[in-house]
Amino acid sequence: AVLVAVFVGPLLEELLFRGFLQSALGQAGGERTGLVLSSALFAAMHGIPGLPVLFSLSLFLGWLQQRTRCLLVPWSAHALHNAIQLTLALLTLRG
Repeated sequence: AVLVAVFVGPLLEELLFRGFLQSALGQAGGERTGLVLSSALFAAMHGIPGLPVLFSLSLFLGWLQQRTRCLLVPWSAHALHNAIQLTLALLTLRG
């Protein structure tokens, strides 16, 4: 489950949101539009409670993609984010 949460999930999401959606929306309406719309969809897919934080995270990941033109960079950042969140959640449960 940890491998899926930290590595596989972020890989699939980065392929979809940065690799496909951001790219396609960017070609249709410009890079900024692609970044904002794909980030809004990313945040919405994850649910309402974390919407502002996830939107901000997605903007950052999308910016990394635009800056580097390499999915490895936002995927690595996304995996790191998930690893930190999972660690914090497990530590909180342990009390």
